[in-house]
Amino acid sequence: MSLFKNNPVLVPVTRSSLLQPNSLWVGLKVATAMQSVGLGSAVSLLLVREYAVGTMASAQEHYDSQRVEQKLLTDPEHILLIDDFVTRGATMMASALRLRETYPKADIAGFAPIRTVSNSGHFKKIFDPVLDAITLYPSGRCHREPD
Repeated sequence: MSLFKNNPVLVPVTRSSLLQPNSLWVGLKVATAMQSVGLGSAVSLLLVREYAVGTMASAQEHYDSQRVEQKLLTDPEHILLIDDFVTRGATMMASALRLRETYPKADIAGFAPIRTVSNSGHFKKIFDPVLDAITLYPSGRCHREPD
């Protein structure tokens, strides 16, 4: 499966902290760079963080702390969430669930240029692209496979 099929709308995932003027938002930088080389139809700042959450926040905490700010003129068929890195996937999962409410028919996927490796025995090489699956548990915690 190609994440970039049909020119998805690129949506940067919100940071855990509130966005301050002139602060660095790596997800936005990555999304803008990807769009500039044709890997998406547009960059849209659909998600807004209403209050900061901790770095180990659950998917529910991430979900509760953000909202969809604007509605696109036309409902997109494909949305690609862009983050700088993925650890457990809680932020990515919460963002996808928020967008699903507004765009129920959209195909929503996520992309991050960096992923963490929890078990050092799973580390293979620096460049090792994978398609991961994120599982949301009833507790609100997430787990990404492969980890």
